[in-house]
Amino acid sequence: MYRHTGRAVTGPRPPLDDQGGYVLLAVTIFVFVLIIAGLAMFSTASYETRLAIHDQESTQAFFLADAALERARAKLLEDRAWRDGWTGVALADGTYDLAIADTTIGGSSDPYVRLTATGTFKNTRRRITAVGELPPAALEVALLSAGDLIANANVCIDGRVHVGGDADFGSHGQHLNCGTLTEGFEVLPPHMYTDPEYLTGSTYYEVRGTEVGGHYQAQILDRDGVDITATVGDNLEAVTTYNAATGRYYFNFDSATTTEHYFAQSGGIFSRAAGDASVIVNFGEGPLSTPPGPNGIVDVRLRGNGSTDLNTTVINTRFTGITEEQRLDPAYWTGGRTTVERMTIEPYNGLSMVCDELVCINAVNIGTEDQPGLLYITGGANIINSSFDFFGSMICMGSLTLNAQAEFTYDPSFLDLLPSYIETEWQSLVSGTLRTIHWREVPPPPLGS
Repeated sequence: MYRHTGRAVTGPRPPLDDQGGYVLLAVTIFVFVLIIAGLAMFSTASYETRLAIHDQESTQAFFLADAALERARAKLLEDRAWRDGWTGVALADGTYDLAIADTTIGGSSDPYVRLTATGTFKNTRRRITAVGELPPAALEVALLSAGDLIANANVCIDGRVHVGGDADFGSHGQHLNCGTLTEGFEVLPPHMYTDPEYLTGSTYYEVRGTEVGGHYQAQILDRDGVDITATVGDNLEAVTTYNAATGRYYFNFDSATTTEHYFAQSGGIFSRAAGDASVIVNFGEGPLSTPPGPNGIVDVRLRGNGSTDLNTTVINTRFTGITEEQRLDPAYWTGGRTTVERMTIEPYNGLSMVCDELVCINAVNIGTEDQPGLLYITGGANIINSSFDFFGSMICMGSLTLNAQAEFTYDPSFLDLLPSYIETEWQSLVSGTLRTIHWREVPPPPLGS
């Protein structure tokens, strides 16, 4: 008898060894692909690492070459005849070399040098070449404008005019009739001090506007700050006004007679004391009332008759900063307008004027062949409207506009008369570096060469 077991009847199964072969092949291929991908990733990472290291070393080599150029620029400031260069100077785990030689541009005889600087850092080398114009061998600046200079009339410079900003002498420079113009490097004027302790050897007056009993006048102090108004016998009420709209005192010496009365060094109100070489009158320290202190400034007008000589140094500016560096910034000086008309200023102490804004009208001479002087303007906007002759050196820390014919003659003999602190700084006025005419990177020689 036949019995049903409930089991399905199936065909023969494939051997187990055949399935294992397929699995082994798939695993092998997968592992091989993983190995290939891993090797590729490792190779890429290694390449990128080497590339990053090379970029870092190349940047360091470039910085070394640039450092060599900057050091050379500073060296040429100290000694413009230096042509030695350097070889294998160690710096920041690398080295730099520098070669320097004279060159000309288009046959020019101006002082140009070519510098080739090479920086080496580990396995990388970079090279830079530059052509620069050297600073002048001697300053001899008849006119220095640290800001812009605009000349709207003919200007003649016997010496050098240096402009720190933009120089505009008209189309094609036709208003610069004679003289040498330099630009592109920094020229620093000497630090100016108007304090009496720096201006020795002169009778020093400080004039400060004030109001007494409804009358505007001046209080006059000596170099020690002592009120000497009663002693000098004049409180300047006759020449003093106050403009409430502008908040300024105005000292108006409006005629040759008035100017002579106050500024004659023998018998004038601001007369010269026995034993002193000159007279200094400082209007710049600000009024004592309406408004007082740091907000107050004054305008001064000095008028002559064409033959009037002023031998007094007039100051109408004051320093409001703290640091030594700020003394070379017009933003830290304040003062009103000083107007000069129809006179010649011949200082006995080598210092013609120190003012914030100067306006010259109707034939003004500052300095002469016999008595040249330094004119120092601290303001940022200075206008000269006059036929203007100048002997000595004129420094303007701001911008300067020349609206009438002017002639500037550099005469260094005033240096021996200046206060010593100015004279000692004069020889180091040129600062910064040579002016770069051309700059480019060139392929360096291979390492080991």
